[in-house]
Amino acid sequence: MFINLNPLFSLLGAHWLLGEPISWMQLAGFLFIVAGVMFGSGGMDDVIARFRRAKAVEGGRKAGM
Repeated sequence: MFINLNPLFSLLGAHWLLGEPISWMQLAGFLFIVAGVMFGSGGMDDVIARFRRAKAVEGGRKAGM
């Protein structure tokens, strides 16, 4: 799954080693890659579950007041 991050590391290596500029389009592509890896690996499932648990706890606090 993380083989998808090769373009990111190539971009960073070119920037650090060769001084290549990073454009906003490359940064947007990086965000798409990270989002794809998160959705594809199930990482977003954990984030959504934590958000829902926090929301349920918060809702319980308001009802108990």
